[in-house]
Amino acid sequence: MLVAIRTDASIELGNGHVMRCLTLAVELRRHGANCVFICRPHQGNLINKIKQSGFGVVALPQSNYQHSELKNHNPQLGATWEIDVMQTLAALPEKVDWLVVDHYSIGAEWESRARGACSRLMVIDDLASRPHDCDLLLDQNPGRKREDYIDLVSLNCEILAGPTYALLRSEFALHRARSLSRNRNDLREILICMGGVDKDNISSEVLTSLASCTANQNAKITVVIGPHSPWIAEIKEVASRMPLPTRVLEDVDNMADLMAQSDLAIGAGGVSALERCCMGLPSIIIPIAENQRVGANSLAADHRVLLASTAPPGAPLISDNMLAFLKGGALEKLSAACASITDGHGSVSVATAMIKQIQAQLRPMEEHDLALVLKWRNTPSIREHMLNSHDITPNDHLAWFRSAGMDPDRQLLIAEWMGCPIGFVQFSGLREKLQSEWGFYAAPNAPKGSGTLLGRLALRHAFDNLMLPKLRGRVLPENIASINFHLKLGFRPKATNDELASCEPLLSFELLREEWKNVQGANL
Repeated sequence: MLVAIRTDASIELGNGHVMRCLTLAVELRRHGANCVFICRPHQGNLINKIKQSGFGVVALPQSNYQHSELKNHNPQLGATWEIDVMQTLAALPEKVDWLVVDHYSIGAEWESRARGACSRLMVIDDLASRPHDCDLLLDQNPGRKREDYIDLVSLNCEILAGPTYALLRSEFALHRARSLSRNRNDLREILICMGGVDKDNISSEVLTSLASCTANQNAKITVVIGPHSPWIAEIKEVASRMPLPTRVLEDVDNMADLMAQSDLAIGAGGVSALERCCMGLPSIIIPIAENQRVGANSLAADHRVLLASTAPPGAPLISDNMLAFLKGGALEKLSAACASITDGHGSVSVATAMIKQIQAQLRPMEEHDLALVLKWRNTPSIREHMLNSHDITPNDHLAWFRSAGMDPDRQLLIAEWMGCPIGFVQFSGLREKLQSEWGFYAAPNAPKGSGTLLGRLALRHAFDNLMLPKLRGRVLPENIASINFHLKLGFRPKATNDELASCEPLLSFELLREEWKNVQGANL
């Protein structure tokens, strides 16, 4: 699988976009994918770090224009969006399986223009404020729900929302158990990290606040800062005057280990807040960007973190009362509460979703599939839930297949995963679209999750390709698994006159295209 990733880092943008894309790239590489980054070399870029991580980078040309000299020039992109997408397409390999976009200055117009150069397009977003043209959308922020994006993406876009899908480096899952086992009953070690750049020098403000507190007299302080911060010298100078032992570390590669050794963190929102949650590290969050505020407020509302003071400018960010509150069992309670947010394996879930979209498909059933489908159909666990529960003979099976092939009202399809058949899907009543029905079964020996994948593929085909306004499924009352599956997919029970009059009724379930819009993309 060939994956191209368009993202940037800079003094203004920070490091977060590139770092989470690097995490995804590492996980995709573990699955055999080849990833290449496309970045503009802004001041404070991370192009060398990407290369040191073993990935190729295409550096887009530096613009010769100032934003005031060219209409629609976007300084965060380093170009207009039209120029940026043109340069990105020129930098792409001939045909990529996935183009991943993680950039606040790229939206639906850019994405639509790039569609022809990739099989699939994925967007990583935090804002839920603008439309996107993509096949997969990820927003890993706490408090974020799929519903936030339903009206911003197309019907066939899969939405991954919430910190279950957080792109955290594997070191956090690796050190999670050790961190959770730490006895956090006192403030012995305080960790400060306001992001890799900390362009507003919040680290110095935090240190100044802590210097005047008396509730942390026995603590040691560690400040972590990235190599591109313009404030490194000043932070070190403030640290040297602290009444508590304070060290400043630059560009660390053992953040999870530092968290496991800490009792309290004071840090930014965004990805770093989720890293601390994974580690069960109690924290005080200071949002350093507007896009971090929703997630920080959600965590604070659920009593999983504390928010720093919102007092007037000039007031201490960290108060003595806040630190005093954290004495006793409060630290342990915060640790347990925040640890339930994410287990650190979100990148695996995201990579799996990407691989499934590329390697899963519905294709027309062909004559060479007859023997396999007949074997599935006559398996007792499938046959017992059919209206006709008798064994089907090969001759009857062939006649059924040839009859269906001549009927424009029907479609017979095979679901495949990684080139292997995993199930059968049938659509009927296609001419009268309000009467369309589906039937399906997963192969008896299909891998776990095949039924969910089959259902997702089938409903996307029904509503996106066939453009059906409504789909009906009919199930025997004793087929509890199929009943639950229909409900899981968003179908509603609906009785019909035929079924009410029948001696052996089938249960009917209906799903409208607009209702599917509200359930598609769920982690079914």
